[in-house]
Amino acid sequence: MTGIRSRWVVTAGGGILVLLGLLPVVGRIIAAVPYPVLGGAGVVLFGSVAASGIRTLQKVKYENNMNLIIVAISLAFGLLPVVQPTIYDQFPEWFQIIFHSGISSAAIMAVLLNIVFNKITAGNAEQGSVFVAGTARVVREDEVRSLREGDYYADGRLVDVDGEEVPVVSAEQHERVQEAIDSGEVTCREDLQALLERER
Repeated sequence: MTGIRSRWVVTAGGGILVLLGLLPVVGRIIAAVPYPVLGGAGVVLFGSVAASGIRTLQKVKYENNMNLIIVAISLAFGLLPVVQPTIYDQFPEWFQIIFHSGISSAAIMAVLLNIVFNKITAGNAEQGSVFVAGTARVVREDEVRSLREGDYYADGRLVDVDGEEVPVVSAEQHERVQEAIDSGEVTCREDLQALLERER
């Protein structure tokens, strides 16, 4: 939020908070703040943290690795204490202290799974998991040659640099249209649209 990324600033801020926590006067001031104010500040704070996390996850590469599995399992462990607060009641006390917090449990699982899947690579298959492998695709050479500078594909349509839609036709239609263009029957977009309408 502030744009400050220096770890020294964060360290200094943490030290100041520790010192303030040792002063009873500061504790009484914080206790005097109305709960609605603290709640509003908490909504903004945790919302910002969540948005920052989502933005960070967008930069992660998910193809041909196990990162998607790591994120999914970590999120699941983070949500477990929220969805089922009593899930760790039968575990040792030290375990409950750590894993009753969704933040700490998700962080620990993310670190451990990243080490297991991405750092300890001995015995791993060269190909990524079928759950996260990218979809293989090829494009014919003649299809690439037919494209022009500035052409792009959006919303299921091929659009040229001027923003005009380029009709996509079958192989048979392409031959007939190309013959019409070569013979001079089709000289503009209107002629092309009329020819395609007749083909339908």
